[in-house]
Amino acid sequence: MTGWPAHAVDLDDIAIGSLFKLYPLEDLFSDPFGLELLRSNLQFLDPAWKLALSNKGVLPLLWERHRGHPNLLEAYFDDGAPLRPGWVRKPLLSR
Repeated sequence: MTGWPAHAVDLDDIAIGSLFKLYPLEDLFSDPFGLELLRSNLQFLDPAWKLALSNKGVLPLLWERHRGHPNLLEAYFDDGAPLRPGWVRKPLLSR
C-alpha cells in the first residue's frame, strides 16, 4: 500500500480533512487501510458523549441509588484497600 496520497479522499476524490469517529481506534488501526490513516493528515473528531459511556464512575453511583437491582453489579469507588476475593479494579475511563 505504498504510494498512497498523504490525505484521505471520499468517493468523489475530494480530500477529507476531518473525520467524526464512532469506530474504536484500536479496531480501525488494526485494519490494513487504518495503517495508512496514521500517515495521513486526517484529523479525528471524537464525540463528547462517548466519554460518558466509557466512564466507570457511573457504576458506583448507580449501585448507591439502586442497591440490589438485578441488572447492576455491586460497585464502589476505589479507596486503595486490598480487594476482596472475586473483586477487580477497573480504570475510571475505559470501554
